[in-house]
Amino acid sequence: DRVHVLSVTRQGAEPFGTPLALDNARLIRFSADGSTAYVASGTGLGPAHLSVIDMTAASGPKVVGRRDLPGRVVVALAASEGAPLIGVVGEQEVTFFDVRDSLRPAHFPVFKLPESVTRGRVVAADIDPEGQLFVLLLAEGNRLVAYDVRSPGAPRALTTVDLMPDARAPLVRDMRFSIDGDTLWIGTDDNLLSLGHGPQPTRLTAVKLMPDPQKSGPRLTDLPASIGAMLTPAQSAGSAAPATAARRGRMSMKCQGWFP
Repeated sequence: DRVHVLSVTRQGAEPFGTPLALDNARLIRFSADGSTAYVASGTGLGPAHLSVIDMTAASGPKVVGRRDLPGRVVVALAASEGAPLIGVVGEQEVTFFDVRDSLRPAHFPVFKLPESVTRGRVVAADIDPEGQLFVLLLAEGNRLVAYDVRSPGAPRALTTVDLMPDARAPLVRDMRFSIDGDTLWIGTDDNLLSLGHGPQPTRLTAVKLMPDPQKSGPRLTDLPASIGAMLTPAQSAGSAAPATAARRGRMSMKCQGWFP
């Protein structure tokens, strides 16, 4: 129930300020400019909440606000590294916050996740540096689900990518966008759900976002070229609804390789 802040230099790391008391603090992300930290907490007994920490306060980092969340459990916390947008993932919903005023986040309408996603067990989430693409990593089927969040109050499903079609156990663990937003780095490893299937190597998968040169027709031309593209059915093989995703045509994603 504490948040500790460290000052890190070339010479080492040392405590900075006083540890902050936060009940069941679980997940933490920074605002794009680093001036504010957001901590998601959820005990399962009462409403989950998001705490706001002013990292630049005169007396050292301190909690300056709190926002209650609709659910009781926090599953993942995502923050764009270049845009004023964060998202808190609960068991059945996502709450996006506009953090242009980083100390006073304003929430958008709660986005109800489809059953196919909640049943897939979300293990991680991230938002691209432009604040336009929201992705969820699902344990079941080792899948990635992407949404267009240019309108955070009404996210639009883009595509589902089967990351490890030959895997029999949930192996995906975490992910992050590259600094340019063109690539998702996804870590896979052994976990409690995979032990019965024997040891698995630790790997990084690079998922590249790119236009699809084989398709013509409508594209998301107002998105960066690395995101706005048509979806090819072959790239969504194994997804829950590849035909629907292909008709809507949002984005192309390719696994670029494995890095043992």
